[in-house]
Amino acid sequence: MPPDSQLSESATMRAFITLIETQYNISFPSMPLEESTEIDLCPPLRRIIKLILKIVEEYTEYGSAGASLLKRWLGLTGPIHHNATDLVAMLNDAKILKHLYRRGIADLYPPRLSLHQAFDGLVIISPTTTVTDVPICGEEKFF
Repeated sequence: MPPDSQLSESATMRAFITLIETQYNISFPSMPLEESTEIDLCPPLRRIIKLILKIVEEYTEYGSAGASLLKRWLGLTGPIHHNATDLVAMLNDAKILKHLYRRGIADLYPPRLSLHQAFDGLVIISPTTTVTDVPICGEEKFF
């Protein structure tokens, strides 16, 4: 596996880092999970981070090295205890699903992580006419 600096710059890991930064309101690599104010506001995020870490560990090319990088950043110790059955159970839990969809962490059904969530900021539009075209990020991508 590549060193942490290369690992954190890979497109896959950068997408997971951005997802966690956005949802937990913390910065990589300096702010651990305990500094997240979002966890106090939304306690299910404690379970959701375990789901994200297990997905990184089991379903990305970086496996346990990628999960370890994220765990070190987040200040989490010990193994991730969720096996594949637990992941299925978590993804069938109505409370977890509600938070995954409401927060934009997942989309579609069955749930799929939405790794392209970050936005650069608000764009203020001052229309000068009654009809104004507004470009929407992602609108130009077709499948």
